[in-house]
Amino acid sequence: MGKNGWIHVDDTATYGSSTEQFSALQATTDTVIATVTGEQISATAVSIPAGFLIMGHISSFALTSGEVIAYRSVS
Repeated sequence: MGKNGWIHVDDTATYGSSTEQFSALQATTDTVIATVTGEQISATAVSIPAGFLIMGHISSFALTSGEVIAYRSVS
């Protein structure tokens, strides 16, 4: 995890595309994820506490509030 880098996200934009996918989202503050989709992943309005880690093949996500470190997937 993190071998392909990471980004800090603290806004409500949608992240992810066919060329940028993620392997994990780690909350750095209490966070509400508006949407998260990926391989066998589809959720809305997910509240996670600071320090919580969501792992999987994540193709896109957007936040409602809070901050996460989004770890880029290795191609």
